[in-house]
Amino acid sequence: MARPSANQVPAQELVEPDDLQQPALRALTPEYVNAAPGRDLHRFKWIDDAAIGELPLEWNWLVGEYEYNPGAKIVHFTIGGPYFDEYRDCDYAVEWFAEFESCAA
Repeated sequence: MARPSANQVPAQELVEPDDLQQPALRALTPEYVNAAPGRDLHRFKWIDDAAIGELPLEWNWLVGEYEYNPGAKIVHFTIGGPYFDEYRDCDYAVEWFAEFESCAA
C-alpha cells in the first residue's frame, strides 16, 4: 500500500493489530506519539509500508461516500459527522448519538 500524499486523506485507520507484540508497534512510545505531528501518525510514518496490511471495507466505511451499510463495523465521518449541525441527520447519526449518550451517562 502506498503512503498517501500530503493532500490526500487516508482511509486506512489502525484498528487493532493481530499481534500487539509486533516490533513495529514498539516505535509508538508515549514520547513519540506526544511529539509526532498528527500527519505522521495518520500516514503511518512510524512503520515500513511493507508491514501495513489492508482492512476489509466494512472496517472503514466512509460515511457520505458509500451507501448506508448496517453491516459496517467502523464508520469514518470524512466530510463531517453528526456533531456538526449541518450533518446532524447524516447516515449513522442515530448510532453515533446513542454511543455518545452511553458515554455521557
